[in-house]
Amino acid sequence: MSKFNKEQKIEIYRKWKDEKISISQLSKAYKMNLANLDYMLRLIDMHGTNILNTRKRVYSKKFKEQTIEQAIFGTKSDVQLSLELGFKSIGMLNNWLREYKEKAFTSLLYTNLNNFGGLPERLAETVPTSLNIFLCVFLKLELSILSTLVCLKIA
Repeated sequence: MSKFNKEQKIEIYRKWKDEKISISQLSKAYKMNLANLDYMLRLIDMHGTNILNTRKRVYSKKFKEQTIEQAIFGTKSDVQLSLELGFKSIGMLNNWLREYKEKAFTSLLYTNLNNFGGLPERLAETVPTSLNIFLCVFLKLELSILSTLVCLKIA
């Protein structure tokens, strides 16, 4: 979304909204990824053109944690949640989720190593102890795989 300036983005939005030009036509005309264009148009439609005035934001650790919890346990899709929060990028929340899962896995690995005396005590203190979200995601995934296998075996 950053390769176009504010005026260009507003022009694209107006063509979509007022002139009823399809997203696929705009995507081809402006050589823009269809998913990114769709996200940009929905973001402007939801928040207005003032959303384009905001500068790069820095989010607190607490905000990121709450957002990740909403993404994992909530009923909204990642895209819908990103739109509601006004994220300029379609991938920001996905990056946060990926980083969280990587850190949670690493923490789980370090915790297990520490239980067997394989991790230095000082490093163990820096490892987060809240793995609840990671474990819930893992168990949900495992449960969905098992239910799929059961369905396949029955059919």
